[in-house]
Amino acid sequence: MTPAYAAGLFDGEGCVYVSLSRKSMCYYPVASIGMTVKAKPILLAFKETFGGRVRMFRAATEKWSEAWTWRTDGKEAAAFLEAVLPFLNLKTEQAKLVLKLQEI
Repeated sequence: MTPAYAAGLFDGEGCVYVSLSRKSMCYYPVASIGMTVKAKPILLAFKETFGGRVRMFRAATEKWSEAWTWRTDGKEAAAFLEAVLPFLNLKTEQAKLVLKLQEI
């Protein structure tokens, strides 16, 4: 998976935010993508390329398909964001802010 391809998916389906560790009371970056089970191979490719973990987010119901998420955090999330940053369109500013926080 190339950073450009990952950035396109992340722009459309991803989420970047800052979370607070209850143990250390430190803030850390988080990057995640949620997709239906049809796209699970893509999420596994994210894990293979950028680390993180893939897990079921929601079981299938009468209304909704099974959903899965890829998530990475901390230094691994920062490395992912740095790799895709040059290719982002919609989440550029959010990624920059999260990376700036990681520097601090």
